[in-house]
Amino acid sequence: MDGAKGEARILGEAEIISLAPYTDTPDEPAAPRDESEALNLDFNINYDNLDDEDDDDPVINPNPHSAWTVLRIAVVALCVVVLLFGFFLLFLRKVHARHSETLSNYKPTPKSKSGPKAVNWALDFPSLYPPIVSENAECQSAWAALSSVPCHEKIFNRGWDAGKHLSFFEPDPMRYVPQLCEPKCKSALESAVESVIAACSGASFNIEGYQGMFNTTFLEAGPVEAIELLRRRNTHTCRQSKIGDSEYENGSCMIELNERFFILDGINFGSLEGIDQFLKKTERPMREAGGWKSGSRGSGTDGGWTKKYRFKAPARTYGPGVGSTSCGWCMLSWFENHLNGWEEGSVISPDSGLPVSLPEYVRRIKDAGQRCEATEWNRIYDQAIKNYQDKKLMTEDWELLPSGDLAYLIRNGPDRGDEPIKTIESTAAAIRKNHSAFPEIEPENLQLTLQCLDDLAAKIQSLPCYLYLNTTTLDPMIKDPNGLLRSYCSPECTDALNQEPSLIRSCMRPETRNTPILKPFLDAWVDAHHTHSNVCIKEERSKQQCAPVLTSLNLTSWAYKRPSASVFRDEMFQRIAALDATPIPPVVSAAVLKGFGTPEYDALRKELPKWQEELKNGICAPCMWQYMVGSGGGSDVTPLWYLRQLKKEDPASNVETSALEIAHYMYATCDMRGADWLGGVPFGGDDVVWRIKEQDGKVYRYITDHDSKDRPFKNSKWRRADEETGQESILHNKWGSLWDLRKAIRQFKAEQEGTRWQWREAEMEHRAAEDAKVWKKDVFGGYHWIMPEDRQQEASKELEAHAESADPQTHLKKPRRPISAYMIFAAEVRDEVRKKNPDLKFGEIGKAIGKLYRALSTEDLEHYQHLAKVDQMRYKMEKAAFDAQQDTKKTN
Repeated sequence: MDGAKGEARILGEAEIISLAPYTDTPDEPAAPRDESEALNLDFNINYDNLDDEDDDDPVINPNPHSAWTVLRIAVVALCVVVLLFGFFLLFLRKVHARHSETLSNYKPTPKSKSGPKAVNWALDFPSLYPPIVSENAECQSAWAALSSVPCHEKIFNRGWDAGKHLSFFEPDPMRYVPQLCEPKCKSALESAVESVIAACSGASFNIEGYQGMFNTTFLEAGPVEAIELLRRRNTHTCRQSKIGDSEYENGSCMIELNERFFILDGINFGSLEGIDQFLKKTERPMREAGGWKSGSRGSGTDGGWTKKYRFKAPARTYGPGVGSTSCGWCMLSWFENHLNGWEEGSVISPDSGLPVSLPEYVRRIKDAGQRCEATEWNRIYDQAIKNYQDKKLMTEDWELLPSGDLAYLIRNGPDRGDEPIKTIESTAAAIRKNHSAFPEIEPENLQLTLQCLDDLAAKIQSLPCYLYLNTTTLDPMIKDPNGLLRSYCSPECTDALNQEPSLIRSCMRPETRNTPILKPFLDAWVDAHHTHSNVCIKEERSKQQCAPVLTSLNLTSWAYKRPSASVFRDEMFQRIAALDATPIPPVVSAAVLKGFGTPEYDALRKELPKWQEELKNGICAPCMWQYMVGSGGGSDVTPLWYLRQLKKEDPASNVETSALEIAHYMYATCDMRGADWLGGVPFGGDDVVWRIKEQDGKVYRYITDHDSKDRPFKNSKWRRADEETGQESILHNKWGSLWDLRKAIRQFKAEQEGTRWQWREAEMEHRAAEDAKVWKKDVFGGYHWIMPEDRQQEASKELEAHAESADPQTHLKKPRRPISAYMIFAAEVRDEVRKKNPDLKFGEIGKAIGKLYRALSTEDLEHYQHLAKVDQMRYKMEKAAFDAQQDTKKTN
C-alpha cells in the first residue's frame, strides 16, 4: 500500500500465470499477517495479529475472548433482553387498552377521560353516540329509548367489516360470535330499526365537540344509518349454514371461515380480501380426516380468555385443481356474495392500489372459486355473470379484455385478455377460419403452426408471473428488490420457465421456428425469457440480487444484457482503481487486521455502521465478484465466457493475464476494506487441488460430487475440512474465488491449444489421486477427512494394493467397455472438425460429426463396424479372464 490510499500492486504476467510444480513436501505454518504483508499479493496471507517487533520480549496481547470480555458481553446482552422485554410489555398494555376501550379498529379521535363507556348487555346508544339533530319529538323519544340495548359491545367493531386481518390482537370470532349472536340482541336491533326508521328520517349526528368512543371520520351520518349498519352487521355475523354442513358452534359461518381458511367474513362484499388466504390454504393437495375434534382456544390478550370446543367434523379435501376442495355452504356463500359485490371504483387492488376492473375482479375470484365443488360453483359463477350482463356492465367477450393491473400480472401471471396471449389466440383463430389467407404457411405445416400457437399461449398463461415487461417498467422494479421484483424473480416463476422445452416443443422444430407467422411470437418469448434470466441473477452463496447492485452502480443496462467483454474489463478496472485511490479509514484498517469479535471490529460498527452494507452494494459486492471469477455454484455468469469473448474481440491480447490481473487487483482492494466474501486463494502451489486459504487465514480442502464431465451436479454439496483441526462442514454453495477463475483460465488455454479433453482427463486424474490422500469415500458415497495420524495406515494399504496390481498374474484390471463404430469414427475426426470449424460450440461439433458419419460410404461404414466388432471380441476375452480371476479370489 502506498501511503494512506492503499494502492495495490498489479502482478506481472509471469507471476500470475505460472503454476509452481506440485510437491509432496509439507507446507510450513502460515506466517502471521501484518499490514505490509497484506499488500504483497502473493496471497499467502495470515490474518492473525503479530505487532511485536522483538520476538524475545514478552508479548502483551489481550485475548478478545478472555473471561472479562465474555462477562461484559453477557451483561450487555442481558440488559438488552430485559430492555426489549420491558418495551414489549408496554406495547401489549397499550394494545390491550386500545382494544378494550376502543370499538373501532381505526384511530379514534381524542376523547375525554370521563367519556361514557359501553356496558355489555346494556348499551346506552344516546350516551355513546353524538347527540342527534332532529326537531321531531318522536325521533328524540325513539332514540332515547335505546338506553339499554341487550347486545355485546363488539357489535360496534368495524374491524371485521372489510374482511381484512388488521392486527394479531383483533377480536377473535370464536370468542365473540356466540356473544354477538344472542337472540335477545337480534330482537332488540330489529325493534330498534323499526322505531328509528319510522321516526328519524333525515336526522343526523352533531359531531361538533364530540369526545366519545367513535371515530367521527368513519361514523355514520345519523341514527337511521347507524342502527341499520348494526343490524346488517349482526345479521351477517350470525348467519349459519343453510344445509347444516358446518360443524362449528351453531353452524356459524363466521367462525368456520376464520378457522378453516383464516378469512374474516365481513359485510363489505366488494373486496378481494380473503382471496389470497383461500389460495394459500388450498395451494397443495391435502386431506383432513373426519372425526371428533376437541380442544381449547384462548389468548392472553384482550383481557385473557379460554374457550373449549368439541365437534364432529366430516372428511375434507383441499387442493389447487378444479373442484378439488371441499368448500361447504359457508365458503360458497362467501364467494357468491363477493362475486356479486363489485361496484365501479370501489374495489381497490392490493397489488397496485388502483381500482380493479369488473373483468379482472371476476377473473381473480374465479381463479380461487373454481377450486370448490364444480356443480355449486358453476351455478354461482354463471348467475353472477348473467347479473352483470343484464345490468350492461359486462359484454359477451369480457374474457378477452386486458387486466389493466400490471402489478397483479407480475405477481400472479396473465390471463387470456392480456398480451401477447390475446394476439396469439386471435392469430390462431384467423388461421383456422381461413388458412388460405396465410400463403406463407406451407400446407404440410398448418397443423404444426396451429399447435405451436396454442402451446405458446397456454404456456404464457400458465406462468405465475408476467414476463413481457420493458425497461420503463423494470427500472423502478429493480430499485425496489423487496417489491414486484421479488415476484418477478420468484422461484415459482423460474421453475415454471425451466419447463419450457417440453411444453412448447412444437415451436422448436426447424420447419416452424422461422416462419413469418411464428417468428415474431417466438422471438418475443425468447427475449422476455432472456431478460428474466439476466435480471434475476443472484449470487449463489449470499443470494444477493445482482440487478439492484448494478443499478446502484449506474450499470442498469448490464442487468438486461451482458456488456461486451472488453467493456466489462475496462469498466471494472476503472471502478476498482477509483476505489483503490480512496483512502481507507484507520478504523476500517484496524478492524480488518484484528478481525470479527474484537474491540476494533466493534469500533468500526459503532463509527461506520453502514460500511459493510455500502461495501456489499458497491464494486466489491458479492455479485460483482461473481461476475469477475464465477461462483462455483452453477451460475450462468462465468469467467470462461468473458475469456472467449475477449479473445474474439482482441485476438492479439493475452486475455488470461488481463483477466487474472484485474481479479487479483479487485481481491486486494476489496480485501483491505473488509470484504469477507472473496472466497480465499489457491494455496500450496498446486492449483488443480481444491486447497484454499480463506480470508480468515485458515487452510481448507474442498471436495464435491461430479459427473463424468467434471461438472458439479445441480444439487451438489461441497464438503470442506479445516486442515489444522480436521473439522468438516458441508456447503450447498461456496463463494466464487480465484481458484475458480484460475481453473477457467487453464480450461481456456487448453481450448486454445486444442487439448481440452486431455487437460480435463489429466486434471481429474491428478485431483482424484491427491484427494484420495486426505479424503476417504465410504460405502454410501460420502467423503470424510482423513486425519494426519490415520494417513500412514491408508498409505500402507495403498502400497499393498499397488504391489498386488504390479503382478499381472495375480491382478487384472476391470476391462474397458467396448466402443461403438460411431465412437471410433468420432474419435478419429473430432480434432479435424474442431480445426476446420473453430467457432462451433460443443453440441454443434457433435452434430457435425454425426452428419459426417451418416454420409460415410458403405465401404467406410463397414470398416468402422469391423473395428467395433474387433473391440467387442477384445472385451469378451478380457472380461472372461477378469471374471475367472475374481472367482479364484472368492474361492481362496
